[in-house]
Amino acid sequence: LSVEDLKKRAFDAMKAGLSKHNIVEEALSYFTSRYPAIQAMELEILTQHRNEPEVQQALAAKLTQLASGQSPHSAAALTALFRLLSNVRA
Repeated sequence: LSVEDLKKRAFDAMKAGLSKHNIVEEALSYFTSRYPAIQAMELEILTQHRNEPEVQQALAAKLTQLASGQSPHSAAALTALFRLLSNVRA
């Protein structure tokens, strides 16, 4: 396998493991903040699940962490998420 094949397999495996139960934590994680392609994919999935109670609760908790300075790496992802949400119709 080439490096590109391995990257695609890893990307696909990460995507397959996402759900309404973990998408907020994953999309706003330090790991994800370091990889723009993963972040874009995860934010897209987050917007698809945005109306789920689990997602709304997790977002509220993450915003509280960010406001208290606990998750500074999440700021860019949250900004991108708000941009995505402003372009998405409910």
